[in-house]
Amino acid sequence: MIRSMTGYGSGEEKTPSGTMNVTVRCVNARYLETRFNLQPELFYLEQKMSSLVKKKLARGAVDVRIETKLGPGFSFNPDFALAQARLNAINAVAKKLGFKKDVPLELIFSDDAVIGSPLKTNRDVEATLIRVLKAALESVDNMRRREGANLASAIEHELEEISSGLLELKTLLAGSLDEAKRKVLGRLEDLSKNLSFDETRLEQEAAFLVTKWDVTEETSRLESHIAQFRTVMAASDPVGRKLDFLAQEMYREANTIASKVSRVEATHKTVEIKAAIDRLREQVQNVL
Repeated sequence: MIRSMTGYGSGEEKTPSGTMNVTVRCVNARYLETRFNLQPELFYLEQKMSSLVKKKLARGAVDVRIETKLGPGFSFNPDFALAQARLNAINAVAKKLGFKKDVPLELIFSDDAVIGSPLKTNRDVEATLIRVLKAALESVDNMRRREGANLASAIEHELEEISSGLLELKTLLAGSLDEAKRKVLGRLEDLSKNLSFDETRLEQEAAFLVTKWDVTEETSRLESHIAQFRTVMAASDPVGRKLDFLAQEMYREANTIASKVSRVEATHKTVEIKAAIDRLREQVQNVL
């Protein structure tokens, strides 16, 4: 069953250390494009998270937002040596410039490295983040499957429209080639009344002209593409690109048919078939 590229999901986990929340949004894109919105302390996990996104979502423009809310269980890991070094440096500057006031602690802690990042030093952060991200990705995938079912219904409707249109077109064109051949021969005979021609050669040339209006091959290929379209849709792997290619081939065949038919009713039916293929192509753009 096909899946949509559009999806949204979220995951959240509360621990004594705080709350971790991950939201994932995905929209159409030709390839996989992943963007992370996370604190600098978590940058070291980006590659690992990218691998998880690629494995689960495969394609689309993906936005991953990670929010953390610290709880009382978070522990800091102060760098006392760095704090002492900063204090010594500040005191040296104060003495040199003649300042008499005590150094405020805020000035020492203005460098985050002094107090230590709770996100980077807490051992549970990575495991929690990976669990929550997996839950969010699973939520996105579930939504993609639901949207994919809706897409499949819409695509099947267009395939039915194209199939029924082809059947009507073939009915309209039934016997038209023989009729065209008779007309061509009749006109050639009228033009050659006072001339001498090989009748066998004349009939061969007329038949050759008529084959230029024959759309049997194009309608057969179009029917084959429709059958293949349905087969591909039943696969469990991402098939969006394959369906896009088939839709383009279907449109190409429809264009060729349009260039060959001349009867007004057949022309109108061909326009309807092309319109259905156009709608089909639009739906396929959202298939994973």
